[in-house]
Amino acid sequence: MRVAASIVAAWLGIGLGTAAQDLPESPHSEIGYPSPQTALAALRNKPGVTSTEQNGWFVLRDTGENTIWSITSEQHQAYPTAVKRSLVESDGSVHLEMNVQCGASKSVCDQVVRDFQALNGKLRKSLDQ
Repeated sequence: MRVAASIVAAWLGIGLGTAAQDLPESPHSEIGYPSPQTALAALRNKPGVTSTEQNGWFVLRDTGENTIWSITSEQHQAYPTAVKRSLVESDGSVHLEMNVQCGASKSVCDQVVRDFQALNGKLRKSLDQ
């Protein structure tokens, strides 16, 4: 199953109900590349982007775009998946925009989104301190 999800998460988070509920999907990718693999290749060649590998994810930081990318390696259960998180300023406030393109099963993709929402919440808390 091929799933593409586009999610905009405000800094304070969004309520999605219980973990058993399916998350909403978008029929198109909002990551700016046709596939996670294409994004990984392009970002690795982009000047100023730094990359590390953690737990089956390539984490790429594009400081020029205020964006952190997380892209699965072939060994990860969510492969091929890319999560693009960008800090965006709008109407005097800053929020986190998160876009996901996931090529795994619906349940795996939903879990990826939930995991990143939790990570975003921790980030928000650390910035409030």
